[in-house]
Amino acid sequence: MDDLLEQIARGNRLPAITAQQLLGGLGADPPLAGGDVAPVAIRGTEGFMVNYARCCHPIPGDDIIGYLGKGEGLQIHTQDCKVAFRMLSKDSDKWAGVQWSKDTNREFDVAITVDTKQGKGVLARVASSITSADSNILNVSMDDKYKEDSVTMRFTIQVSNRLHLSRVLRGLRTNSDVFRVIRNRSA
Repeated sequence: MDDLLEQIARGNRLPAITAQQLLGGLGADPPLAGGDVAPVAIRGTEGFMVNYARCCHPIPGDDIIGYLGKGEGLQIHTQDCKVAFRMLSKDSDKWAGVQWSKDTNREFDVAITVDTKQGKGVLARVASSITSADSNILNVSMDDKYKEDSVTMRFTIQVSNRLHLSRVLRGLRTNSDVFRVIRNRSA
């Protein structure tokens, strides 16, 4: 018990998850099936013990589930993540019910794909549409195979929640250079 308390004090274990484990709440019912255990609230400020899966880029507003990897902390996935479904089928006792807290206060990474016209200044205008919706661009890449009249751009951007993401996507859709924009989901 002393070791457990020390791990909690050092931030190596999440208190809410540890409490659920001690009460026998984790593993009794798969998180997607319901269960009686209250889900752990995720605020986005838990530090290195909570990781947001890069395969599905969960953001506040998405339905989420949590995986307790050994030495990896709590990994947050969207409930429709294909990687999470594969992991759940192999290791169902390591999943925890989680939900977003109402007061998340950080930016989350999201991958989007934008199909645009080919031409001078298009990247700058598309980037401007993203930043004018108060979103930061972390990464951008473009297809190596340029088509004659269009190009596909892939961005990793930061948003605070799904409402913020929809403002970014709406701004992109009104850009005359953009043919199509989608949020990249599960790998």
